[in-house]
Amino acid sequence: MNDKKRPAGQPLEPSTEEQNHLRILRENPMMGNQIRAIVNRFEQEVAGGMDAHQAEESLMESLQKLGVGMMGQWDLNTQQTALEKSHEDAPKLHKHSKKLQWYTTFGTISIDQQVLR
Repeated sequence: MNDKKRPAGQPLEPSTEEQNHLRILRENPMMGNQIRAIVNRFEQEVAGGMDAHQAEESLMESLQKLGVGMMGQWDLNTQQTALEKSHEDAPKLHKHSKKLQWYTTFGTISIDQQVLR
């Protein structure tokens, strides 16, 4: 947020950096929802009196879930782009689904990959 004081009643103007954050969140709605959930959960746990060790564990778990969500969003975005390009190149191909699973730092990622034949 802007650190400058603003007169009462004046609308809040987001900085360029905040506008970039908003753009990213709009392009990745799943990520925005997960970040909001992380902040809410953390605030509730801190208000409940958690210690530093518990706070760290909680944040690590939440960030791992965020990473899984981001990988899933990445998959959806890249898959959609690849399907659109393939369909342009060969419009007579038909879509089929293939289940994939792999392991990452963030946990197990499972997807239904769209394959054109």
